[in-house]
Amino acid sequence: MARAGIRRQESFRRMDKVVGEVDRWFYEGSDLADAVNEFASSHKNDFEKDPLGKDTNSEGIRGWQLFKKRDDSVHGSVSFQNSMGESMHVVRDLHLQFCSIFEDALTQFTSAAGITDDQFKQVFMISQQEERESGKHFYRWLDATDFTTFLTVMQLCNSDPEIRPVTVLRKYISDLSSEARENYRRRRMVLPLLDMWETCTFQDIISLVNDLPLPTPPPLATRKELARWRNRLNIPKLASTAPEEDKREEWGKYCVMSMKHLTDDELQDAILFMKKVITSIELTEDQQQDRTSWEAFHSMDVNFNRKIDFVTLRSVFAHIPPLHTKSSQKTIIKHETILRKVNEAHPSLNLSEFRALLKELNDASSNDSFLQLCRDITTQASNMFSQDE
Repeated sequence: MARAGIRRQESFRRMDKVVGEVDRWFYEGSDLADAVNEFASSHKNDFEKDPLGKDTNSEGIRGWQLFKKRDDSVHGSVSFQNSMGESMHVVRDLHLQFCSIFEDALTQFTSAAGITDDQFKQVFMISQQEERESGKHFYRWLDATDFTTFLTVMQLCNSDPEIRPVTVLRKYISDLSSEARENYRRRRMVLPLLDMWETCTFQDIISLVNDLPLPTPPPLATRKELARWRNRLNIPKLASTAPEEDKREEWGKYCVMSMKHLTDDELQDAILFMKKVITSIELTEDQQQDRTSWEAFHSMDVNFNRKIDFVTLRSVFAHIPPLHTKSSQKTIIKHETILRKVNEAHPSLNLSEFRALLKELNDASSNDSFLQLCRDITTQASNMFSQDE
């Protein structure tokens, strides 16, 4: 095995060990539990519900009295507003104290486990990459220092004096992980449709979402959040300079958020509607070639990483007779050599590189047409992956 491949395997083994230890520490460690319980028990009585009964927004600014009101506070008066401003400053200081307690506990644990700060940062970055590429892990312990997390924990502890603060914190973080995992699963159902619809704009996405035959509309809070996303994603500078994949990721999140309240069956119906609309759009000859080559690419991109493994692709090519010619094999070897210079152990190619390879192969082979070559690849890839299941 190449040295790069060995190093990569060792990195992933180390990553799994480190993040696994930190995960157990967060959910089972007594030192963290003691620190969180002591801090929250000392301050939870300073947090109380807003007598006006409004709900807290995503920034935690309204709905709860962020800190116990001063003696001279009178509802609706200027002194009450001044008191709230002072309270906001105090609760921010408490939040910083809480962050310091959490970070100190984490540092003490990692030091005792022989994990340096640089190692922790490196393996956490790798785990984030794994999450994006293959839907693994979804660790959210670092969100424990988020202000909304802090405020939620303190408010819940105030409302139920019997509950252990660390139990509230751990459940909140566990719920964030579950939500992230579910959002990932749903995005992977929606994003391929947006990639297949290569000519779409964000305005097209908005129109499609608005036309979805949803059994019930999104909740008011979701509609407000969607409005904020529309304003942000419609900024001309972002629309013109952001990488295409990044834009489509954001569009996919927008679609998923609009359907967040749906059951799985309702979501499936909505996706079928989207697919019907997208596949009914009339394409030019060039657009049809792009669509068919994307379908071939997607048939091998089973985890929707927007990359396919070159070794797997060669296995598919082996079942397509027109690609057995010397000129075709020469073209395949040439592209593999280029890709291995980038990643020796795991050569892979994106959609643009895949299309460039297919066009060269089509010219070098005895295939009748580019579309037929793409269809042959799709058929062989589908057969291969269905046998692996």
